[in-house]
Amino acid sequence: MFDEATAALIRGVPELSGLDAERLPELLTRIYTDFVELRLNHRLTPITALEVTETLRRLTLSLQLLAVRLEDVERATAAAFVAATGHQLLQRVMADEEAARPLTRREVPSHLAGALLFSIAGYASDATSLAALIPAEIDTEASRLQTAIAHLLSGKFIALDSIVNGANNESDDVEDRATNALWRELLDGVRELTIFLRTGSDAARETARRAFSNARQRSVAVVRLEELAGKIVHAGFSGPHHLAGLLLKLTDRIGGSAASTLQPPNGVDPGKWAAWATHIAATRPFLWPSHRNAIDAGYLNNGISAVVTFPTGTGKSVIAELKIASALACGRKVVVIAPTRALVA
Repeated sequence: MFDEATAALIRGVPELSGLDAERLPELLTRIYTDFVELRLNHRLTPITALEVTETLRRLTLSLQLLAVRLEDVERATAAAFVAATGHQLLQRVMADEEAARPLTRREVPSHLAGALLFSIAGYASDATSLAALIPAEIDTEASRLQTAIAHLLSGKFIALDSIVNGANNESDDVEDRATNALWRELLDGVRELTIFLRTGSDAARETARRAFSNARQRSVAVVRLEELAGKIVHAGFSGPHHLAGLLLKLTDRIGGSAASTLQPPNGVDPGKWAAWATHIAATRPFLWPSHRNAIDAGYLNNGISAVVTFPTGTGKSVIAELKIASALACGRKVVVIAPTRALVA
């Protein structure tokens, strides 16, 4: 189910009690094959699905928390990728009505958490796949935020621009109004993060970070309860709190995946390169692992020739556009040759 590079990433997860990291790729594969076997044999019921996913659900939520909290980049990346993969598997196993659960004050649904975690791990294509499962609805503050995040992760910036906040006093319920205020603050942060992806603006990124941090702090209150012998209790809105944590982590990690922040290749005028990078980022804002590997190997530098052999759907067009931009920014001409008319029609 996993190639060797992906399996190595999975084995790099942080230590958890009772978890054999070396055998984690096999565990994830077995959970999925068990699910497929149940479905093919028409034995997939809510009870059998729960039996298959109980371990996966615990593992996914534990690693999700670690992905947000860990400072070690490699461990956090591994935790984010495995947690995202867990959410992806859960989406396939869960009944349709459970898989389509909305964002609420109490929880972040699996498709939304998984999409953000894939993006945190640097796997933008997988993030886009899960983001496609997020319902494109804008009738509530929560649904507007969900849809905006889906557009952000898919690079659909024009669609995101069309989403506007709702009224500030749409409900008489105090908890609803408080939750909606948190959703609006997170949506403001998502908009700023979009500006960063479009332009590489550090100011926009910092504004997004403040919005997510403020929402995270405001979603939890520490209360001392005298009737419980003065014990400290954390009370608040777990959905906004966890979502703010994921968005805050994404803001910290997204710089390495943003096309708009690409440094100019050797010999390329920085001003011209910035214009090209911004142009490409408008429709293809994220760099995938295959792109970063090629760029780190010097692929974009002047005088470097290369044969690129990526599998279908892994980003050959983007890396070709960047190479063309590098040449044009140096004042050189580019000739594109395609073997068949269908490739350029």
